[in-house]
Amino acid sequence: MKRFFITGSVALVLLLGPATPKAHAGFLDGVGDVVAGAFALPLDILSGTFSGPPVIGTVSGVLNGAMHTIGYTARGVFKLAGAAAPVAMSVAPFLPIFL
Repeated sequence: MKRFFITGSVALVLLLGPATPKAHAGFLDGVGDVVAGAFALPLDILSGTFSGPPVIGTVSGVLNGAMHTIGYTARGVFKLAGAAAPVAMSVAPFLPIFL
């Protein structure tokens, strides 16, 4: 009985377990990352200032915020470009009509 329960549980987990998410670049994800990049620097400066030593915490907050800003913004730009590419390919055949 115990073996049947374990085998059934394993089969249930394998069949109904979470599927791996598909990679996609969405327009709203890209906009969200760009907006998060705009707020990353001031938030990290405040976080470093209030959580660390007075000068060292502020400097580390500036450095961390700059890296987060660059990372979020670059990721958002790439997601926006990935979301725009399929739209541009589907609209491209109709462009000579409007030119």
